[in-house]
Amino acid sequence: QVNCRELVGRPGAVLLDLCRTPAARTIALGGLGRAGVRAALDVLTDAPVDDEAVESAHELTGGNPLFVMELARQLGRGEVDRPVLTPSIRDAIDARLVARSPSCVRLLRAASVVGQQFLPDLAAEVAELARAELRTGLDEAATAGLIDGTGEQYRFAHALIRDAILAGVDPGERSALHRRAAEAIARHGRASTGADTFAVAQHWLEAAEGDDPEVAAWSGRAADAAMRQLAYEDAARWYRAALRAGGALLAPADRCRLLLGIGAATNRFGDLSARLTACMEAVEIARSAGLIDVIAQAALTMEPTG
Repeated sequence: QVNCRELVGRPGAVLLDLCRTPAARTIALGGLGRAGVRAALDVLTDAPVDDEAVESAHELTGGNPLFVMELARQLGRGEVDRPVLTPSIRDAIDARLVARSPSCVRLLRAASVVGQQFLPDLAAEVAELARAELRTGLDEAATAGLIDGTGEQYRFAHALIRDAILAGVDPGERSALHRRAAEAIARHGRASTGADTFAVAQHWLEAAEGDDPEVAAWSGRAADAAMRQLAYEDAARWYRAALRAGGALLAPADRCRLLLGIGAATNRFGDLSARLTACMEAVEIARSAGLIDVIAQAALTMEPTG
């Protein structure tokens, strides 16, 4: 029996000669299936695991036995619900990256910022790669087993690969990549109609460094979009993010609008204490700034209950 990794490049002459012999059989080994992941986790954690844990483990590891083993160790110790990047996992993924070309690494770093699934043209724009470099980078990464996909949609082979690559991007570079991703999606996507609003807002939020009106504006748009979708808890989170991002640069009227948004959102999912706090803060600002209409809006947001 002979084992080899396709990840290291093309088969050597010896392997090709072996494969040509009449008795040779070639078996391509992939990751464990869900049943295999379940069996491994049952044995390694010494306890039955539920369907949700199996599905999560398979999605995170792609069935890679080493990564399943690392996950099982952490779950067996009761440390985490989602595995952290252990040194073994980082080393295994770094070993695949070390032989990649600079343009391939730039593409993967940009793609890790974009998401688990990514459009290659978007990742190339974020990485500032030419078309030819994009094609070469995709082929390299796919050969190394880091990504898979065809045409317009690619994805990381499993979530831990993306996590490991993203963890290797230093904060300054990561902020710049998020900023370029936000600008690219807003430029080419459908952010004006709401389809990409949340993605753009999240990228701006990740890129934020200090008070930033652009981050506040997009967070506010995401909050308004969440309200229209009846996702009230998400809306409250986005309104709060907009307040933090705007900081001292927000005008009193804008700060009041966001606070009233928090009040309306928290009112819809029954957090009446948060509703009262947001509305009272808006009233205090409105009194100082002479915004009488805001005081009226706050009163109307505090609708009778009970």
